[in-house]
Amino acid sequence: MKLYTENRNFSNQEIKKGFGESGFKRRSLGFMLLLISILFVGPLLAQDAAAPDDTSKNAEAELGPDGKVEIESYLVDDFENSALWYGEMEIDDGLVTVRRVYGGPQELKDADAQTSQFALGAKIQFLRRSFSQAAVEPPRPVRIPGLTQKFSVWVNGKGLPHKLYAIILDFKGEKYKIPFGELNFTGWQKMEAPIPSNVDQESKAYQKYFHRQGITFVSFLIEFSALDAIGSYYVYFDNLSAETNTYVYKDILKNDALPSEERVDPIDNW
Repeated sequence: MKLYTENRNFSNQEIKKGFGESGFKRRSLGFMLLLISILFVGPLLAQDAAAPDDTSKNAEAELGPDGKVEIESYLVDDFENSALWYGEMEIDDGLVTVRRVYGGPQELKDADAQTSQFALGAKIQFLRRSFSQAAVEPPRPVRIPGLTQKFSVWVNGKGLPHKLYAIILDFKGEKYKIPFGELNFTGWQKMEAPIPSNVDQESKAYQKYFHRQGITFVSFLIEFSALDAIGSYYVYFDNLSAETNTYVYKDILKNDALPSEERVDPIDNW
């Protein structure tokens, strides 16, 4: 018996007859989908695979010139000489008085009793119940050196659900309200306010020209609960500090620490 083969080009009509009309359409559609997947999905997968390497490189670029990070505690104010701090509040809502008072958390007194004698006190006298707020401000805004990670402050609360915030300015001068939390506790407690990643603390485009980058502390802000906005309310602050990465600012900080007549760069605090 002889096997016989013949080269033959099948027409579309013959293929449809062999596989059936619906089967032919299904196979054609599947082939088209496979082709689209190869052409479009493949490059996207390749980009996703390369993403981790790109991210790690960007993360390294954010560190110091030697790839180092030096987190330090920068004392914004210990309130031992806080006579120039002041308060602001809408006159229709109440009056706020700010003064230096004796007292402070025991933990700070145990560490250094000589430099932990005073705290900053704020007295709010409510004139009506409302969703009011009061600001407690330094004599001038305080620029924080380096890239700030968080603020911390000791607060003596009175067990009421008022809310405490830090008002800051980013590198471009835009204002942000950073939450410390509720003051619904009694006695001294250390509160922290992490700085969100969306706060712009530096600009690489202008890094060569603006050396003192970072954020600026403007004030404390207390938002009052309307149900508890009655009579007088007292709150106390001590040892406001910032946790900041100062590695790339070491030379600037050394210059700022020099006596006035020995400085090379003037300080922007006048």
